[in-house]
Amino acid sequence: MVAGQYRRAENGNRRLTEKLQALHDHCKKLDPLRPTAVGLEGNADANANGFAMVTDVVGYNGGGMGIDERDHRDYPERCMVISEFASGRGARGVYQAESVSGEIETLGDGRVFPRNGCRATEQDLIHAHIKEWSHIMPRNYLAGGLMWSAIEYRGETCGWPIVTSQFGALDICRFPKDVYYYYKKLWTKEPMLHIFPPWNHDVPPGTMVELCSFSNCDYVEVSVNGKKVDGFPEYLQRGSSFPYMNWHIPYEKGEVVAVGYNAGLEVCREVLRTPEIPSALRISADREILKADGEDIAFLRIDVLDANGTFVPDADELLTVKVDGAGVLAGICSGDPAGHEKESASQMHTFNGSLLAIIRSKDDPGEISVAVNGINGLSAAIKLQSEK
Repeated sequence: MVAGQYRRAENGNRRLTEKLQALHDHCKKLDPLRPTAVGLEGNADANANGFAMVTDVVGYNGGGMGIDERDHRDYPERCMVISEFASGRGARGVYQAESVSGEIETLGDGRVFPRNGCRATEQDLIHAHIKEWSHIMPRNYLAGGLMWSAIEYRGETCGWPIVTSQFGALDICRFPKDVYYYYKKLWTKEPMLHIFPPWNHDVPPGTMVELCSFSNCDYVEVSVNGKKVDGFPEYLQRGSSFPYMNWHIPYEKGEVVAVGYNAGLEVCREVLRTPEIPSALRISADREILKADGEDIAFLRIDVLDANGTFVPDADELLTVKVDGAGVLAGICSGDPAGHEKESASQMHTFNGSLLAIIRSKDDPGEISVAVNGINGLSAAIKLQSEK
């Protein structure tokens, strides 16, 4: 059926269809070359009232993924895209499920709230993305999918005290979650390898733990403290063909080395080490030169390290950020879905070892000095430049 033609339906809501038709017609008058599109949910039959017949492209949101096969069968000429997929939840660096059943919290003003929200795990998020992208990828009638969402955001929570969606391959700080590397594995030709979770399990030595990897290499070899880990040959030899590889390993503190091979040659490696106590900070800036216009910003990632320079993935350290010179502190964020600290303040606790500081330039050019300090001698500094 072409745009503007409706299927008759006794209970169809034609008013929305008529409004969509008006929008479509107006867009075509403004620009006849570009296609129009609409996103459908799965909780109503948009075919019955003609709503799905109006635009050039039809998108399927959320639960709408369950009806795309039916609609392709019934309307094989329809241009279709999954306009919302992978709304699974997961918090950066969380690998153990939290239980909140029956918990009650009393706020400072006396209000009482049920605690029915929790930090979801990285594994929860990975499974949601793999499941839904695996639905899209082999279906040639789908133009592709739009991730909802690529970056975590405020709202659409799973309940108090959670304040973010926990959606996204990146957390609200723009820090990658493990699932980010699933898409990097799929969509890059550059050899890549990512292993997780961190090697700091709170279990007795010898307890079997799982090590996982996303890699596009032909072969991935893992060793613990110099001893090669045996694994299933299909996982080791065909890394690019599987969603992720995994090994079950007796846990012992120390060093895990993963090496990726292509055509028998090492092309990449990643190392995990069991961290010691927090002893240092590392600041990484996405840019070091800003425009002196009062609006340009730089994102600083602050990581907690031990004395050997190893990232401490469960560090919960109160850090203070001080900015002098030609810039100001625009805000800070930890990425904690249950974090209630003020993002307009100058101090905040790290969440799973990391903190984001956003620096904004002033109108006048000059040097921007950023100092970060915590307790027990934790400190780091960086200098940025603001130029006209």
